[in-house]
Amino acid sequence: MKSKIKNLYSDKINKLIDKKALLFSFILWVVLNFSGIQKGFFTLSNFWATCCFKISHYIFLYFIFYLVFTIFKYKNTNTYKIGRTYFLIYLLIVGLLLILVWPGIWSWDDINLLLQANNYWGNAWQHIFSSIIYILFLETIPFASGVLIMQIIIAGVITGYCVSKVSTILSSNYKMQKFISVFLFLPTILLPLLLFILSGFRMALYSYFELLLITEMFVMYKEQKQLTFLNKFWIIILLIFVASWRTEAVYYPICFGIFLFLNNKIVESKKEIIILTIFSLTCVFAIGVVNNKLIGTKDYSITATVLPIKELVKHSDFSDSDNLEKIDKILDVNFILEHPDWDASRLFWFGALRNNYSDQDYKDYMSAYAKMVLKYPVITFNAMWEVFYGSSGLGVDKNGYTKQLTPTQNALALFDTSTRQGENWEKLKSPLKYPFNSSLRNTTIKILSNFDKNNKVTSFYYIFWNLFIPIILLLACLVLNLIQKKWSMSFIILTLFARLPMLFIASSVSYFMYYLSFYLCAYFVSFIVIIDLIIKLKKQKNINVVKSGKK
Repeated sequence: MKSKIKNLYSDKINKLIDKKALLFSFILWVVLNFSGIQKGFFTLSNFWATCCFKISHYIFLYFIFYLVFTIFKYKNTNTYKIGRTYFLIYLLIVGLLLILVWPGIWSWDDINLLLQANNYWGNAWQHIFSSIIYILFLETIPFASGVLIMQIIIAGVITGYCVSKVSTILSSNYKMQKFISVFLFLPTILLPLLLFILSGFRMALYSYFELLLITEMFVMYKEQKQLTFLNKFWIIILLIFVASWRTEAVYYPICFGIFLFLNNKIVESKKEIIILTIFSLTCVFAIGVVNNKLIGTKDYSITATVLPIKELVKHSDFSDSDNLEKIDKILDVNFILEHPDWDASRLFWFGALRNNYSDQDYKDYMSAYAKMVLKYPVITFNAMWEVFYGSSGLGVDKNGYTKQLTPTQNALALFDTSTRQGENWEKLKSPLKYPFNSSLRNTTIKILSNFDKNNKVTSFYYIFWNLFIPIILLLACLVLNLIQKKWSMSFIILTLFARLPMLFIASSVSYFMYYLSFYLCAYFVSFIVIIDLIIKLKKQKNINVVKSGKK
């Protein structure tokens, strides 16, 4: 019995091993590590950290080649042909844009990640995954823009896969598949996606990974095939990654578990669903605990409360003195009152946050925060709505300047050494870190941002940076699927919508990028529903024509 179990697991593990991938990844790893090319970016200042990353880099390269060889196995299928086409188109479009905006659209946090990566070190504030990914990317292409090149390639592969897989599921006709794939490709190259994939912010790459997870859920729902060991392995890895890298996606393992119950034919038993759900939840929780320990303080969780606190403090009265006293142990109440026009982010980073608070101070603060929110729900909601509205693309002042924050202004000042950002960029050890043409770079960035030469928004801004369009579109698709009693598809849509209240509550400033993954997935899923409906209506029309002809 033991030998049978051993052989069973041995066979499953062997499916993850590809000898060609092992060989090719080893050759590339040796070339990169012993040619001296990596020394152009990295300084080997921490021996053990360097060793860990060297081992991790070999594993990373192995899985890249494993993926490449796996894809080539399907080279004679329509899925491969369509996927290859859109991968190349994506690379051509975004690669050309990268040359125009070279060395990329960099801002505060991502420049700090690059500086730390110079010494094989990381920062858990933007999640430790971000630092690990940066270093692995930079070990593969060792200059700052190598991060962007790698994430463009990965985004291209995901785009090609999602477009081709869905188009071949929606239709068996190759001509129709090619027609469908054009429309499915469009959401992946909308201007916000292009702007952020050319920046170092994690939200762009993350958005494509969430798109991949949503696509896999759609494929499972449509095909209703029992998942193999490899299917389960990769999907659970993807699920844990998506749920961990962004805090507001922590609900994904539970939603995925419910989805499996709705489609229980694709797994062996309900017991397996429970095991997979508990396992993924445990991993996400453990990763979160480790990341919080690496941050070392409760500062990150406090950022989600600064926005309401700012307004609650301003509107408080004498009866709130006990709560204000507890809040003051974490955030300087007087400082907040003295700077009424500062946004939550500026207050947090430049004076309001107190240092060296205790765990008890933090507990008292969160308790006081909850009491104030319950006492002043309208004030709290209005503060959150203002930030959400600013993030939505509609928050534009009377002079035509957007209220949402994009990396545009920081990127345009990247080489101004009189600013802290320009100074940090100058410190960065990296080849090829200066633009080919500064004027062309700045113009391209403004076009992608839909800004004119004075940094005012153009009319296209209200179309491409409008969050309400995909919300309304996806809501209509939800209603349609509920009417048609398509419960699994409705649940996929609800899973996407679940992100909105999480972000609504936790966002402290108006960043469109917080909603970027929802924006991409909402458009993509809406297009799937619309195309599927058109195909069915066309089939029904043909059937009616045939019936009427027979009569």
